[in-house]
Amino acid sequence: MAEHIHAAFSADFDARSTVRGMQGIADEDADIEGEDMEEGVVYEQGDLRVTAFLVDHVVIEPAFGFRVDYEGRSIVLSGDTRYNENVVSYAAGADLLIHETAVLPPGADPENPSIKRILSVHTSPEEVAEICTRAQPRLTVYSHIHYFEGATDDHIASATSAAYDGAFVVG
Repeated sequence: MAEHIHAAFSADFDARSTVRGMQGIADEDADIEGEDMEEGVVYEQGDLRVTAFLVDHVVIEPAFGFRVDYEGRSIVLSGDTRYNENVVSYAAGADLLIHETAVLPPGADPENPSIKRILSVHTSPEEVAEICTRAQPRLTVYSHIHYFEGATDDHIASATSAAYDGAFVVG
């Protein structure tokens, strides 16, 4: 993927390069280095530690969530996932959990094939509420939200608050 990003943005690199006589990015300055990642600590410097953990996105494997710890504070990003025990484990006691969700309004048809496929690889607000009840983060923020059939932020909030009494925000 990293190799092809340079080709995909070649017009932009060219426009900003010294090739056109402008001060900008030289080709060697636009090199991208990529590495495959595995579960575990992926970056550490001083008080900063980033830990990758496997989640379950089915259509993309491996898929990762991340926990960032810095000076006694912690943020957990669920990544793209359906309900996953690793999110519960890594979010336990976190200051902030940023979690994705897919939401249907009451009365919508969860058996609609295109909706069912997307719901099968994402976490419902009710499932996020269960994760939060078990992990007890100080604050949860919903992000990367999939809205179906007229679903709104209110649907997420009511589904969450019915099963979880902690702090959350629909991002």
